[in-house]
Amino acid sequence: MVVLVTGAGRGIGRAIVGKLHAQGAIVYALSKNPDNLKKLKEEFSNVIPICVDLANTEAIKTALEPIETVDCVITTLEFYEPPNS
Repeated sequence: MVVLVTGAGRGIGRAIVGKLHAQGAIVYALSKNPDNLKKLKEEFSNVIPICVDLANTEAIKTALEPIETVDCVITTLEFYEPPNS
């Protein structure tokens, strides 16, 4: 199974990556924080880290273009829009 997990660098996303990795899934782990992805890769060797800001549509297209197939997408990221002041 090939799974793409957003918000994978920490919290719930990271925990999901760990569970999927333990089950033998191929996991594409997306996060905008390269340090978190580096730690994730050190802990879970078969994870494929992708550093991308999901607020940037063009960056997403570029980052995901090489991926041929995905069976499941798990989205755990949070977008915050500050109130207009």
